[in-house]
Amino acid sequence: MKRAHHSWIKWVCTGILLAAPLAPVSIAQANSPKAMEKEALEQIKQLPPKAKRVVEETAAYFFRSQHKLDIQIQKKREDAWDVQMIQHPDEIGQKHQPSSVALRLSKGGKLERLDAFWDAKEKKGSISQWTAVDEAEGFVKQVLGSDLRAGLQPSRIANDWFAIPFYPVVNNITVQKEAASVIIDAAGNLRSFQSKEIELREAMLPSRSGVIDSQDAKRAFADLLSVELVYDDERGKFGYQSSPFSRIDAKTGNRLTVPYETVDEEWTWDQDKKSAHLTTDQAKAIASAYAGLDAGKLSVRTSRQKHPDEDAKTIFTVTDGKRILILKADENTGTLLSIHEEDAEKTTASNSKKADEAKRKARQFIESYASLEKGDYVLREKRYAEGEAADEYQFELYPMHGDVRAAKPILTLSFDRSQNTLSAMNTRSFQRYSAATPAVIAEDQAKRAWLDAISLELQYVYLNTSTMKDEQAKLAYVPSFSAESRFLNAATGQLEKAAD
Repeated sequence: MKRAHHSWIKWVCTGILLAAPLAPVSIAQANSPKAMEKEALEQIKQLPPKAKRVVEETAAYFFRSQHKLDIQIQKKREDAWDVQMIQHPDEIGQKHQPSSVALRLSKGGKLERLDAFWDAKEKKGSISQWTAVDEAEGFVKQVLGSDLRAGLQPSRIANDWFAIPFYPVVNNITVQKEAASVIIDAAGNLRSFQSKEIELREAMLPSRSGVIDSQDAKRAFADLLSVELVYDDERGKFGYQSSPFSRIDAKTGNRLTVPYETVDEEWTWDQDKKSAHLTTDQAKAIASAYAGLDAGKLSVRTSRQKHPDEDAKTIFTVTDGKRILILKADENTGTLLSIHEEDAEKTTASNSKKADEAKRKARQFIESYASLEKGDYVLREKRYAEGEAADEYQFELYPMHGDVRAAKPILTLSFDRSQNTLSAMNTRSFQRYSAATPAVIAEDQAKRAWLDAISLELQYVYLNTSTMKDEQAKLAYVPSFSAESRFLNAATGQLEKAAD
């Protein structure tokens, strides 16, 4: 999956272009909802039918009533408009509604980009990648009604936002060329949509002639599928997780690349390791030694973050004048909870010789700053295929519950591939399972349950996303959902949606 361009991410987060006041042709403002309804409908009549529909559906998607909105429209050029929807004063304070939504519409009413501006209180939350995909799909289906399909592997932005790619469809076959992208924040709010210009020559795509039968493809897929018994300590359930799914060449039945492969290393801690309260000096040390900030130019600002139903956090904002690193620590225990770089501008560089150095830094960081209970752990390295999230090295630390690995990591680390510097870190708490592993279904039964739930879809895929030429596309059978989005309950044999 191709990652979102950081220059666009920065624009989305700041909203520089569309946050500025518009010079409206006319503004719908009224004292009553009924008058507002009439004014708003009159206002959007100047738009062509397709653009008018996009505006109406956008209002219906984001706001409880499209009648209590102030609408501003500015014609930018021939058959192109900027439209801004602002909450009517009567609606201000309504929960889970943005304060305003800005759209850029081009010729024919095509939605080029959209920004939704939310109150700070709407930023709270932490959603899963599949929840983000569901939200993005709902927006595209309702507002655009277009034949675009979401990618199953969104990219994570900073700490807890997701960028979901959308692909065009040719003759009912998805083409994995990114035609649009949607950004969803940690609370599940849609922040932005951006259309992207792509070159797609349908005549150059491989023909469907010679494609193997879907059942033959599924048998090939079955030979490649592997499952592992894990314990989900957040839900108190044992389950079978699958490794990342392979893609099957639709004409040969051979395996194509998987998004990533994993390499595990076993760890043992002989005694509890509790970290001391994070200090300003430690924040500086992490910023310079691991994140690559200039040690001679560092300054640190501390602040406090508090939500009613969460423990207070101390925020360390470290900068060298060029880059900014944000560290969060538990105010009571001082435990380091997360790290992310703000407005990071990164370049993709494929240099596998640095992988060992990144792993050494990951081990060193965990030993120096992680708070760990006595027991056994697995340090997992994710090795991405060429063109698949290739700008980062990623490491995850899992506790062992007896002889079974945890379903989710308790610590994740990401290192920028071009500079081998720490770009993100996250932790979570867990409760170790100490009882004997209960009776569960057998591995071969679990594998059959996974296979029964998966359907394979024909798609045009590109094995190297840096040179996406139509003549290089391959027809592949691709699973209908990502391995990470499902959890097979080992007691019931039922496939469940993974917990957020």
